[in-house]
Amino acid sequence: MIADSEKLNAVRPKKLLRAEHGKTRAVWKEVFSEDSEKYLDYYYTNVASQNEIYVTEENGEIASMLHLNPYAVRMGGAKVNAHFIVAVAARRQYRNQGRMRAMLCEAVRDLSKRKEPFTFLTPASEEIYVPFGFRTASRKKEVIIRKKSSRDIPLRQKEKLYCRPAKEEDLQEAAKISGSILARRCMVYADRSVDYFRRCQKEQEAMEGGILLFCREDQICGYCFTGEEYGPEVWEAAVFPQNGNLSNPFAWERADRQMINALTEYFSGKLPMKVKGLPLEQELPEQAEEKPATMVRILNLPSFVERMSAAEYVSFTLAVRDEIVPENNGTFQFVFTPEKGMATRVRKEGVREISIGELTELFLGTQEKRADSFGKIRTLGPFFFPELA
Repeated sequence: MIADSEKLNAVRPKKLLRAEHGKTRAVWKEVFSEDSEKYLDYYYTNVASQNEIYVTEENGEIASMLHLNPYAVRMGGAKVNAHFIVAVAARRQYRNQGRMRAMLCEAVRDLSKRKEPFTFLTPASEEIYVPFGFRTASRKKEVIIRKKSSRDIPLRQKEKLYCRPAKEEDLQEAAKISGSILARRCMVYADRSVDYFRRCQKEQEAMEGGILLFCREDQICGYCFTGEEYGPEVWEAAVFPQNGNLSNPFAWERADRQMINALTEYFSGKLPMKVKGLPLEQELPEQAEEKPATMVRILNLPSFVERMSAAEYVSFTLAVRDEIVPENNGTFQFVFTPEKGMATRVRKEGVREISIGELTELFLGTQEKRADSFGKIRTLGPFFFPELA
């Protein structure tokens, strides 16, 4: 019979050296069998060579894994470093042994020590991650489009929108357009640099897709990511309205409808087409299924709060309970001004207690609008990471 201490050691995670990352490929193939060899070649050459991987082992073999992929993120206008948690998996015979919990807690504590404001993931199930302090920051809509819309918009020639594949020389303009659109519609998203678009292009090509550009009279005015491993899929499709009419919501709605029409025209010989992850207000032409897209976990409370602000000066004190990150556990005074936020540890009794998960919901603005001091905070929603989902 194995002693309790030996059981604990059996699920104690360790971080692999970069040179050892390829050892996890067999686990990935076993658990995520739908992913092609072409995609795995891309991932282990371009992503796993730069990321961090936690594992647990059993009898000298890798039993479970968790990957941390680095991203430069725009958060409330500022650029910060964050990590996307992906490929949390265990071989079948090693499941339900506390391995995921051990790896997740270890990774969260390590990232918090670096003062990163948050980490994020795309959940298979929200219920799995809620006990670890994660909360849903955004949801995505998915729809299957089976035929070209019968509600085509009459267009003048200069308004006509069409798609074409992106070339290397287009990526600078695509990155600029992407950043501009998302800055208007989102508070937190992956920073849209040319290098970011190059990486996306490689990743989509590994899934038999790429980056499509939307154009009017040969002028780039939007973009989307595509994959065709299992038929055409499109995500993060976004396009500017005609004539730069950015303040008119009907102009955005019209552009969105033109965009869907352009996509169905482009993929007309390959329909049905799955469309998902459109930026926020956009409406899909058919009834859409909604799923959680991004769950967020606060790592370092002062680092997270300093990227926030309020319409006017706000101050309150809360006793924060964080069972994983000791540095977040305690009583904090929160101060928000129109320029920034601050979280300072204080000594005070009789203060309202709140869990780190509940505080995350408060700061993300996913609760109902409040009429108290909390309602004056400029929350950090919406989050937008559909290209990773």
